[in-house]
Amino acid sequence: MEKRLKFSIFIFAGICIAFFSAACTTGREPDSGSANPSADKTQAQIKPLVETLYLKTKDLEVIYQDLRTVANAHALLPDDLQLSYIQKTALYVQIVLQSASSQWEFLSMMESIKPAALQDFYTLRHRALRKTLDETGYDIRFLKLYKTFITSTEAQKDILSALTTIEEIRNIYGQLIDAIAPLVHQSLPTSI
Repeated sequence: MEKRLKFSIFIFAGICIAFFSAACTTGREPDSGSANPSADKTQAQIKPLVETLYLKTKDLEVIYQDLRTVANAHALLPDDLQLSYIQKTALYVQIVLQSASSQWEFLSMMESIKPAALQDFYTLRHRALRKTLDETGYDIRFLKLYKTFITSTEAQKDILSALTTIEEIRNIYGQLIDAIAPLVHQSLPTSI
């Protein structure tokens, strides 16, 4: 009986060692270096821009909340037109905020993309960033237009902060587009 128990433990230990060694080596990338050094350089260049985009998104989120607070304060005042203008500006800030958050979410996972799919990923991000850059330009125009009709100094201050932050976000988009451009599929049209 004791001999059989020792044999069973020995077999169990052998199976465990086999499973653990297989689990430790499965899916590992070779340590010989990357297949695409330009992609690694681009990722290193993009990473601080993505981190900055995240911080600017959080700044814009605070500004959006401030605008919503100002709009709520104007809800009880008799001037419905001012409330409408402030709500419209908050809406445009929210649109930019959602776009920036979406771009950040996609770009922050670039290290998780398989090397074989990186060029497709960069091509899609390049197009989306260019589109978002154009759309935020229109949002800025609408914010400036509504700002001229708003009399609340608090709302004006928040709108100016939003415009500054959005311009900084647009600058980040431009830098990301320039950094990603060399890795985009050249056979596909680059225009939107």
